[in-house]
Formats: sequence, structure tokens, C-alpha cells
Amino acid sequence: KEIKSFLKGSIEALNSPQGYLTEEQYIKLGKKRAPNFQEDRTEIYRFFCLYQQIRSQFRYFDEEDVLYSLSLRLSKSDELPWSIHELYGDEIQDFTQAELATLMKSINDPNSMFLTGDTAQSIMKGVAFRFSDLRSLFYYARDSNQNENKQCNVMVPKRIYQLHQNYRSHSGILNLASGVVDLLQYYFPESFDRLPRDSGLFDGPKPSILESCSVSDLAILLRGNKRKSQPIEFGAHQVILVTNEKVKDTIPEELNLALVLTIYEAKGLEFDDVLLYNFFTNSEADKEWRVISSFQPSPQSKDSYAPLLEQPMDDTISQSRALEFNVELHKLLNCELKQLYTAFTRARVNLWIFDENKGKREPAFKYFINRDLVRVVKTDENKELDDSMFVKTSTMHEWAERGDYFAKHQCWKVAAKCYQKGGDLEKEKLALAHDAVLNVQVKKRSQREIQNEYLQLAKTYLECKVPKLSMKCLRNAKEYKLCAELLEKLGKVGDAACFYRKAQCYRQSARCIEQVHKFE
Repeated sequence: KEIKSFLKGSIEALNSPQGYLTEEQYIKLGKKRAPNFQEDRTEIYRFFCLYQQIRSQFRYFDEEDVLYSLSLRLSKSDELPWSIHELYGDEIQDFTQAELATLMKSINDPNSMFLTGDTAQSIMKGVAFRFSDLRSLFYYARDSNQNENKQCNVMVPKRIYQLHQNYRSHSGILNLASGVVDLLQYYFPESFDRLPRDSGLFDGPKPSILESCSVSDLAILLRGNKRKSQPIEFGAHQVILVTNEKVKDTIPEELNLALVLTIYEAKGLEFDDVLLYNFFTNSEADKEWRVISSFQPSPQSKDSYAPLLEQPMDDTISQSRALEFNVELHKLLNCELKQLYTAFTRARVNLWIFDENKGKREPAFKYFINRDLVRVVKTDENKELDDSMFVKTSTMHEWAERGDYFAKHQCWKVAAKCYQKGGDLEKEKLALAHDAVLNVQVKKRSQREIQNEYLQLAKTYLECKVPKLSMKCLRNAKEYKLCAELLEKLGKVGDAACFYRKAQCYRQSARCIEQVHKFE
């Protein structure tokens, strides 16, 4: 986090001669931006120097090195080689200052930028972003343009517009999300921008927390009175959210027909119904959750719903021993609360929360109950539950449409599952190919194995009638002769000549050159 947000990812680092802060600059900037940070910055800088040394020794580079190189080249050019009139950026809480500053240099007029985000959802590892720090970027851009004699005069925004009308979720879900924001405001006020409480356009049911810790009880509740042994058939607009990729592999058999996403994957998406599965069980925080036990107010009515900060300490009730809060010892809770907030706000209609670890879930569950933000569902009450508690089936057309939605957001694996349920095998095959391409370089394998996988993907893309992507895979596999043959079949004879030459097939290259009359 210190490297991405300060040492190499800050605007000051981007504008420094070497692309990173000196120790003196880092200590000074750190005190200004994060005054409550209690770690030894001198020690952190020593580790940073070691990181830089290892990176240089193996000729590696990181994202910040790429940004620094791009920024330098953009600063030296009198005129941009492209023309971008306006830039619209969403989820900018996931951007470092260096990334935003580079975008500013890539547009004709930095005043024509429209930036939106929610710092309560800043769950990107290593990024510490606040809108209050954004103004400094425009100051730097203005000074930079003046120093470089650029024609455009950058204006520093005078205000930040705060949007608190929520068009996705109803008040039942928003009240629970606001309860999480209250905790963030109390414990970590400097980690995000304070905003007015979100208001929904309409009322809705309170989210449900399941009292039972048993997966079989969860299955009974989701099925209603249909006590079948086979897996539950979820709908196209329903999702199970988990904390990380590993948890996906542990999803019980009863739930494996559902769409399962990590909270990070679901960011920016929306669903009618969300089941948050084992969030506390798999949370990186453990005893840290006990901190919030001290701040459980007595139940309130909807009309007197007020921020946690206004609750008297005498009203708190807790069975587990509370921990005294320490911002450094319990900083992990900051990220976990933001994950929780992000998960809650994916739901449009219904939100269900299930957790098997009674000890880890207890402080948060008690807090939600005492704030009257949730309804508690007991296993023996399933006969009285309304239809909103049970899973809904979808038509094949709905599954195919949902596949298009996920494909648009490049969630290829989930899109493939939707296409499979929708009976569109061609799109399923293509989505799986897209997902495989993204993961080719991730796995540790020999160069030959990687080459073979690219060849297989090239074949798949040809079968799916996407020759352009097949060409990319062949190029990555360094199969230049096959590239040339494909280009010839596509009628791109001039390009084919270049690849024949790369493959040292000079006779074929000469034939192609002769065909297009490009003699050297």
C-alpha cells in the first residue's frame, strides 16, 4: 500500500526525477496525508529500497514504472498523437494518483473529465484514495501545463458533488449499508470521504440473517417446503458472494448451481438477490471484529434511526468481550468493513447473510440486530416465510441475456455458466476461451505448454469465427508461419509477407510481395 499510494503511486513521485520519493519526501508526505499512521516509515523505506534493488537485479518492472515511463513521454510531446475530447471515469477510488495524473495528460483538455466513485467501496489492494486529495492533482496539472507552455489552462475544481440518492437498492438494504458506514466513520474517519446517508426511492424488506450455522438448514430455507436432495436451482438474477477465489471451491453441493462471485468480481455489478456466504468465516480479520461489540446500541425504530456516533455507551449489549480499539492494531477491519459494504450494496431486492462461524459472526450480527437493520430467520419458521426468501428459476432466454450482461463486464467464467444454462453453446465456448486467454500467463508452466495452450485457443477462436483473436493467439505462440497463412486466407497478403519473413519462409514472402506489388 505504501508503494502504490505514496512511494511510487503519488503525484509527487510521478513528478520526481527518478519516479519515486526520497526518504525525506516520503516521511514528509506520509505525515501530511496519513498523520495517524504509526508504523516506522524509515524502516518501510529500507524495505522499499530492497524491493527496488531486487526488481532492478532481475530486470523486472511494476505498474508504477510503466506509468512513470508513459508520463515522461507524454510530457515531452508537444502534441498528443491522438485526440480524446472528453473522459468519463467510474470507480476512481480504485485508481492511484499516478494513474489519474497520467489520464489527465492523455486528454486534450483535463477540464473535460467527469470522475465518479465511492471511497466506501475502495477495496483495491494497495490503493488509498480520497476525493479530498483529488484537488492536488489538478493543481499539479495546472502548474505542469504552465511550465511546459501548454495551451490548455487547467481549472482546479471548486467543489465535489455528493450524490446520495440511490437508484439501485431500496431503503431496507441501504439502512444496513449505512450501518456499516457508521462504523467506518467512527473507527476510520480518514480512510474515506464523509457523505450524507444514502436514501432510496422506495421502501423494501430488511435483509435477512440466518440464525442457523448449518448449510443443510440454509438449503431448506432457500427451497421452502420443497425438500429435495438435488442441488438448488437458482435464478439468473441471483448470486452467491464470497470473499475470495479459494472459497468458490468449497461451496457445498446444494449451492453449486448458483452463480458464485467474489466480492471484488461483483464490484460494479447488480443483482436482484444476493446471498452473502461465510463472509465472517473467511474474513482475514478475526478478533478484530470484537471491537464493534462495544458500540451496539439498543434497538431503534425506523423513525428514530440515527448514526451510531449518537448512541450512548450505556445502551450497548454484548456477550463477547469487547476489545479496546487501536487504529494500527485493527486497521485490517477497515478493508473488511469496506468489503462488507460493497457486498451489501450489490443487492437490489433481497439480501441474505449466512455464516457458519458463530464466534466470528457474533459481534457484527448483534450490531445489526441491535440497530434493527435486519430480520433474523430461524429454521423452524420457514413455513411462515414469504416467497422472497426462496430461490427463483429463470427461463433459458433470461439466462442468455444475463450472459450478455456479464460478458459486457468481462466476467467471462460467469458469462459462460449463464450461456450454458441458456443453451447458447457457441457463446459459452467463446466466453471460456476469453477466460482462458486471461489466465494463460498466470499459471507456472513451461514455455512449450504455454505455446500449446495458445495454439489450442487459436483453434477455438477460429471455430467461433473470430479470426482476429485467433491471430493474436498464434502471434503469442510465435507461430509466425501459421499467422501468415491465416492472414493470406483473410486477404491481408501484405501483412502475410511480413510474417512469412519472420518465419524465414522467404519464397512465400516474395510471392506475397509480388502479389501486392510492394517491391523493395
